[in-house]
Amino acid sequence: MNVIDKEIESRRGEIRFGLEMLYGLNMKISAWDIPELDENEASKKLFAIIDEELAKLKSKKIK
Repeated sequence: MNVIDKEIESRRGEIRFGLEMLYGLNMKISAWDIPELDENEASKKLFAIIDEELAKLKSKKIK
């Protein structure tokens, strides 16, 4: 494992935490805004948005 790999890997927990916070906060806001929220449907749609935006970010940053 090289220096870059070690540095990035050392932040894995922080990255996971950030993603969990992003997901959890958006699910909580959705539940506030939509009392009859179908959590399964909302999760699928939220993950689709996250995946789409991550793909956009990748396309800009990885050449």
